[in-house]
Amino acid sequence: MPQNPYLAIERGEPGRIGWRIHYFDEIDSTQEAARELAASGADQGTLVIAEQQTAGRGRMGRTWHSPSGVNLYTTIILRPPIPLADVPRMSLVAGVAAAEALER
Repeated sequence: MPQNPYLAIERGEPGRIGWRIHYFDEIDSTQEAARELAASGADQGTLVIAEQQTAGRGRMGRTWHSPSGVNLYTTIILRPPIPLADVPRMSLVAGVAAAEALER
C-alpha cells in the first residue's frame, strides 16, 4: 500500500467519520475492503479511499467505472441504529449532504 496522503486529516475518536483512513492507489473495490475491515471489527467512521477501483460496484450491483485521476472513490463504515430496510436511503442522504457541503 502506498503512503497515505490522508493521514494528516485523520481526527477524533472511533465513531467520527474520518477518524481512521485506509488509502489505496488501486483496489478492487472500496466497498469490499470496507466490508472486510468491518467484519474484522473496524469502528464506525473508518474510511476506505482509493484513486482507482478495478472492480467497483454501484447501486444494485451495477458495474462502476473507476479510472484513476478522475474521481475520489470512498466507502465509509457506518453502523446506524436504523431498520435494515432504511439503509439504502443513506446513500441518497450522503450524496445530498456532500453536494451541500461542496456548494458552501
